[in-house]
Amino acid sequence: MPISTVGYYLAKWKFTSKKPIKRAYERKDKATKAWLEEEYPKIKKEAKKDNADIWWCDETACQNLANNLKGYAPIGTHNKPILEHSAKRFKINMISAITNTGKSMFSLYDESIKIDSFIEFCKKVI
Repeated sequence: MPISTVGYYLAKWKFTSKKPIKRAYERKDKATKAWLEEEYPKIKKEAKKDNADIWWCDETACQNLANNLKGYAPIGTHNKPILEHSAKRFKINMISAITNTGKSMFSLYDESIKIDSFIEFCKKVI
């Protein structure tokens, strides 16, 4: 069957191209579900009793260069899209935290986030 026929039928059946969702093999869905159903309610109850907030924390890095690039050009042409950017690389690390009620806080770091940086951030949250 020609590839164009496959595309025709997929379009007719209302199928579209989808980018797959990435999930790590190391995920532990059962353990996560158990924690959310058993442990988290206890933590939430204790926080309410103490009039305290529960903070959810994560870290990330931001950079000035694109991670994934793709361009398009007509078939048979040798012209490639040109992406102009600074030759200077820039990267910054961030620790952020948010509560269930929307309070948020973050800190930026030039260096890699190590335990000292994390402890410093936690002290600010507390």
